[in-house]
Amino acid sequence: MKKVIFPILAILLFGTVLTSCHRDVIVESTVTRSTEVTVHPDDWVRSGNNYYCRVNWMMLIREVVEQGVVSVYVYEGDRQYPLPHIYPVQVFYDDGTSGFVPENLKYSVEPGSILLEIQDLDNGLVDLNMGNTANMVFRIVATAPQNYIVTD
Repeated sequence: MKKVIFPILAILLFGTVLTSCHRDVIVESTVTRSTEVTVHPDDWVRSGNNYYCRVNWMMLIREVVEQGVVSVYVYEGDRQYPLPHIYPVQVFYDDGTSGFVPENLKYSVEPGSILLEIQDLDNGLVDLNMGNTANMVFRIVATAPQNYIVTD
């Protein structure tokens, strides 16, 4: 009988020790969303030598902007490049010809929106209307902080 009771007591004691050392397990995860935005020539607003376009996106809540990660990419053909990036803005001249003017693309983020900016590095766009440029496509990627729930 002693041989049967001793193993049972040992198992009960060991089980009690295990349950008293309970730890909370935190599962870390992130939420990442992306969107593509086409900016038309008429969407750009001129300020001095630079052009701006505001893109609203509800994913950019305060917690994502302050504690998460937001990245913006611009498409050049089938490739995408992270901003800031020297981008060849395609311009169309009055004589029917076209060309490329290299300009700096960059962005800033605030809750609810991203401000895209074209810095006119060589004054090549100042004499032109942005209406004489081609559409530009951007991909915006936002990753929420860990353990934060973002609803669509």
